[in-house]
Amino acid sequence: MERKARFIGQVMKGRLDSREVEDVGDAALSYNEVKALASGNPLLLERAEADATVAGLERLRRAHDRGQSMLRHKVTSTERGLSELHTSLVPLQAAINRRVPTKGEAFAATINGTRHTERAAAATALAARLAPEIANSRGYYRHELGELGALGGFTATAAVVPSQQGPQAVVTFTDCPARPVAFTAADLRQPGPGLLIRLENTLTGLDRTLTETHASINTLTLEHDRAQARLGAPFDRMDQLLTARAKREEITERMTADQNPSPTAADPEHAPTPVAGWRTTLGPRPQQPAPAQQWDVTVSMVDAYRSTYAITDPAQALGPEPAPGTEQAAAHRAINREWVRATSPSRNVPTNRVAADTTLAASSPPLGSHRADLVPPVAYDGITDDSGYGYQQSYTDRHRAGGPNLKAGY
Repeated sequence: MERKARFIGQVMKGRLDSREVEDVGDAALSYNEVKALASGNPLLLERAEADATVAGLERLRRAHDRGQSMLRHKVTSTERGLSELHTSLVPLQAAINRRVPTKGEAFAATINGTRHTERAAAATALAARLAPEIANSRGYYRHELGELGALGGFTATAAVVPSQQGPQAVVTFTDCPARPVAFTAADLRQPGPGLLIRLENTLTGLDRTLTETHASINTLTLEHDRAQARLGAPFDRMDQLLTARAKREEITERMTADQNPSPTAADPEHAPTPVAGWRTTLGPRPQQPAPAQQWDVTVSMVDAYRSTYAITDPAQALGPEPAPGTEQAAAHRAINREWVRATSPSRNVPTNRVAADTTLAASSPPLGSHRADLVPPVAYDGITDDSGYGYQQSYTDRHRAGGPNLKAGY
């Protein structure tokens, strides 16, 4: 259950590009704590609690790192935005200073080389210039019409541009950051003063654009300063994390020392204690960290079981098989599974595995009476079935040697 929870926790993070499994999460720790409680070893429970503390602080540290990454992105994006806004201020202010008022009787526009002081007449001339171009447009590409005239002190150019609503005539003012104005064929079919008013509005809208640009600069500056002030802040609970890691290492060392006490020959009181007969079948303690931890867990659980249920048989680790349905029977079954994991060559072999490697059977000790989940392996022509039910074997492999019948696993 602990390994499954660790795997699920990694998948839920969405990190499928990593080849390393991180430490167990909260759910996995709950299973680890259950295993520690079942073993009766207080050090296992302390280790589970230490793991939970370290995992929680590690999550906070990762959240802090993600926050710092977001702050760096915020600083970079706001600096880029501020640079673009400050750059746009220069031509925008220059266009406002250059603009000639056209409000009321001050209106004047030049269309196709003719000066008009009436909006209606200027609109008629504008429609006469643009409408035929839209009608003759194929609608597949942009067609530049060149200079159209002048309004408000700026030169106006036009182009026919395809769109989803059909070809449009787009009027643009050169050397001016004002927004372009688009006219459809329907707009030009009955020309009126509104055509020129739309062009005038895009020029008078420069003032509003200047105000909005200054407001955007103020907003981005405030966001930049806030992000810059928080950028580079250290993780405020790093001392707690380092302390929790050190405590976890100290507990691990104590667990290792309990399982491998250093004898002192000079002191009779510290003379080496004879190893129980059942422990010799478990083999020496592995050197690798993960198998060594599994070995420690198994020995602790067996010691607790023998102490709790007064098992004195030196050869059989768990003594006789308890009555089914009891708490002792549940503990008996759980320890059997841990023993198989501790003695398997890969340290991670399920009890229903079928493999050609027979070392698993050789290393599995007699924990007690026969268990359904620990059936001795049966070998047929070098094929070993240690499941007891013939799972993962083909029908030919199961019967070709003419050996004893196994229960059908299909």
